[in-house]
Amino acid sequence: MTTLTLKQNFSLKPVQELVVKVFKGLRQLLVSMMLGYAAARQAEVNRQIAPYLKHEYPGKTEAEIVAELNAKMVKEYFVHRDV
Repeated sequence: MTTLTLKQNFSLKPVQELVVKVFKGLRQLLVSMMLGYAAARQAEVNRQIAPYLKHEYPGKTEAEIVAELNAKMVKEYFVHRDV
């Protein structure tokens, strides 16, 4: 069997490389989906707690507070991400 494989110059290396690329792509997809899910949950929580934070941010509307919290969340979740 080894003789046949060597004579035909058959190698599993291209198949192995393909499998590695597929799994790396799948991992990156799943990580991105989880980050998106977590960010969506955080954005919803930011919207819900904005009325309670009005005294912490004097002179700002609820929409401005939500926008500021979401901007901080985006920096935390997505800026320095090494996937």
